[in-house]
Amino acid sequence: MKKPLVERQRLATQAQRALELISGLKGSGGDAFDWAEQNARSIAQTTKFLTLNPEDPESNAAAQRFRDEVMAQNVSWWQRRTGQKVLLSAHNDHVAYVASNPEAYSKTQGSFLRDTMGKNYLPIGFTFNQGSFLSKDAALGGEWKKFTVPAAKPGSNEATLDKVRYRNFYLDARNAPAPVRAWLNTARPRSTSARSSPRSRATLRSPSPSTSSSTSTRSGRPTS
Repeated sequence: MKKPLVERQRLATQAQRALELISGLKGSGGDAFDWAEQNARSIAQTTKFLTLNPEDPESNAAAQRFRDEVMAQNVSWWQRRTGQKVLLSAHNDHVAYVASNPEAYSKTQGSFLRDTMGKNYLPIGFTFNQGSFLSKDAALGGEWKKFTVPAAKPGSNEATLDKVRYRNFYLDARNAPAPVRAWLNTARPRSTSARSSPRSRATLRSPSPSTSSSTSTRSGRPTS
């Protein structure tokens, strides 16, 4: 992102041309070719993502949608290649079906994977009542720092789940009874941010109803 936008766009164009040249040789190299093509695809995806203009909200939103789409494509590529189950680790806002900020993330990685894999895709939302975690203080770059979250407010998802006697647990909500389903379908967003500028922040968000209503949820008190 330190390069001028015009330079980043030129690099993205060249990376896409390189991918097209390699893809044109399909069928000529077996396993080695498959990896070469995927590596070239990853480079093309990354350089295209970096053509976003941080000053333009529409460009930013389009780039975030593209980012989640290609992340889903890369997971699908690996799953098809191995033929095995895959465990994907990502932020709740990526693996959920709907992000907590749909204006910034119009379609998530989880939504793209659900489109591709159907019920074979199962997202798991993670959350906790209080504790500390490591994150960066800037969206791009920044330093790893420790952030501490106080106890959740009464009535929040985290405060309610923290009443369970287990320190750490998973809750399978796919077949939840009607009262639990009603509770899950009520939005109780929780956001904790450490900011030094409008674009410099580390954020923790609790799962939205679209996540917790169809996934497992974990509660506990993680420490640094």
